[in-house]
Amino acid sequence: MTRPGLPALICTLCCTALTLALAPPSVLIVGGTGRIGTAVAIHLLQRRPELRVVLAGRSAERGAAATAEVAAEAADCSFLELDYRDATEMRKACDGVDAVVHVAGPFVGKNKLEPLKAAIASETPVYVDVSDPLEYIDEAKALDAQKTSALLCAGAFP
Repeated sequence: MTRPGLPALICTLCCTALTLALAPPSVLIVGGTGRIGTAVAIHLLQRRPELRVVLAGRSAERGAAATAEVAAEAADCSFLELDYRDATEMRKACDGVDAVVHVAGPFVGKNKLEPLKAAIASETPVYVDVSDPLEYIDEAKALDAQKTSALLCAGAFP
């Protein structure tokens, strides 16, 4: 169950950081085909319909349903089939986006830092992770994120 203010917090963080962009800002939502991902996309697009929102997930079928749900409530968005645990796929997905919102968790184990590492490597200005356990912070602090502002463990899960 999500906290009612979580989509609003994510929207504020992403939109504030993206206001200086010349082209319509782009947001990649990893785990975008789930309940939290579609809620975040709807919230962002209702407030900023010019945003280019990409829902990323592992299932094209769920992607089609999710993009239709978001379009019915807000505005069109696109879908990218993506396994966020794959470093190469994740890095490619982050190239050129203005913000990454990671809601595909919680996850632990192998490759758990791939979304954050990819955002840092591509110098994505904003990274928001709402689904990881607090232990994730210690590992993430060791990464060199000079051009990426990251909000970790933002609270969708305990």
